Amino acid sequence: MSIRLNPIVAAGIALFLALAVSAVAVPAEKAGAATLTACVNKKTGEMKMRFGKKAKKKCPKGYRKVTWNDSATSKLASVYAADGKLVGKFLGAGAIFAPWPLFQVERTDGGQYLYNVGDGTMQSLGSPEFTDATCTGTGYLGLSSATPVPTAIVERYVRNLQGSTRIVFRTQNALGDLGVPRIWTGNGQATVVGAATTTYDLNSQTGACEVDDPAFTGSLLGLQTVATPTPYDFEGPLEIR
Repeated sequence: MSIRLNPIVAAGIALFLALAVSAVAVPAEKAGAATLTACVNKKTGEMKMRFGKKAKKKCPKGYRKVTWNDSATSKLASVYAADGKLVGKFLGAGAIFAPWPLFQVERTDGGQYLYNVGDGTMQSLGSPEFTDATCTGTGYLGLSSATPVPTAIVERYVRNLQGSTRIVFRTQNALGDLGVPRIWTGNGQATVVGAATTTYDLNSQTGACEVDDPAFTGSLLGLQTVATPTPYDFEGPLEIR
């Protein structure tokens, strides 16, 4: 699966950018701090937010209450692996994918990543697109001209992809085994492709480079590779504390 953006943004990248820049995540730049409360399952890491009067009540049996402050200057809650290793700072929870939710984590060695709470694995968003047949050159996120996107939206994507945002690709075989992550972040560039251009992506199971679109036109948002952090996976379930 390649990451192709359009006005109805592809599900994976939409989730990630929503976590990074919207109210789905704990707001990192919100004026006026607010205390957030959640009940976290001690065994599975499942998180249930609590608001208003419910935030003052005890959590159900088997759950532990966690509170943190959403201001930029406050201490964020941390995410830990089952063996006690620190994964990073908790930034927000993604949509629930049964039986495990996703956590957005800012790792101590840099970058924001999505993690599967149940097994502690770094999640893949799909393959970037490439203009070379070996998929080793510059990676891109594509905005097809078939569904025109205003310049202001393109510029917003370019800004959001820079900094600590990370795009991760991992193969996954029929048994569900994940490969070593390949990671990118935005390079701040956008290229307009007027003439039909062949784009390529990485096969989600084998990692082989293959044709994605034989006649792409539109905007390509540039990506640059980022070193894979060590370790990239952790022992699950993850927990907030």
